[in-house]
Amino acid sequence: IEASRLGDWEARFERLVTHARPLGARVYPIGYPVGTDLMDWRHQFGSRWERFAAAKRGWDPGSLLTPGPGIFSGGLS
Repeated sequence: IEASRLGDWEARFERLVTHARPLGARVYPIGYPVGTDLMDWRHQFGSRWERFAAAKRGWDPGSLLTPGPGIFSGGLS
């Protein structure tokens, strides 16, 4: 896909997500076609986020496991 078409597609997808989230939709960040950040992951886990983050701190305090998704690259906020 040429860069301009990809940019258009990403912008449309982002608008869709922006409208769908207030309706309860979730986007699995691994398959998210545009950049994901900590807030995307927090939204994905919802009320289970704190429990997940606590487990991560306990079992992987150095954030060595699964660095690819970047869930904790910005810290365990």
